[in-house]
Amino acid sequence: MSSSLNTNPRKVSEMEFTGFDSLDLTNVEAGDSYLKAGQFRCEVVKASVEQNKAKTGRFVKVEMKCMDGNGVTVDRFNVQNANPKAVEIGLQKLKKFLIEAGHPNPDKPGDINSLSGLKVVVNLKRGDDFVTDTGERREGRGEIVGYARDVGQRIAGAAVTSAPAPAQVAPAEADQFTDDIPF
Repeated sequence: MSSSLNTNPRKVSEMEFTGFDSLDLTNVEAGDSYLKAGQFRCEVVKASVEQNKAKTGRFVKVEMKCMDGNGVTVDRFNVQNANPKAVEIGLQKLKKFLIEAGHPNPDKPGDINSLSGLKVVVNLKRGDDFVTDTGERREGRGEIVGYARDVGQRIAGAAVTSAPAPAQVAPAEADQFTDDIPF
């Protein structure tokens, strides 16, 4: 997601690799880490319409960078898919995103580039932990559960279930019943 700052006219990917000792990373920007669970004010740095892996549909991909430099996150909204329910959910999520991000026309957003620069609060829950190819256990990335205009605002997006409130503890004398139980 980070851009490479390469002053050489050749792309970094086109540079010849002749061994680790030949690497010159002077003009390469370090990559960003993915955001963990929490609430973050983010800015859209890139938006695109991409084809899904099966080449049977398309989705809007929105890449966002945390404005305080904590990391990045990505969301995808199905806009074409063989499964009509996937499209319905994708379009609903996209419209909620556009409204919370303050898009000037969330009903008809127009050019995909109109999403770049939008600012929105992203609410993330902790994703599942995973094991790398080398067997190292890693903490799950943040998974987007909704969007808001301002930090602390109620989430606009998928319903988030919280742990039930702790049961009220009755005083000890409440455990003493005065009625007889007929069994």
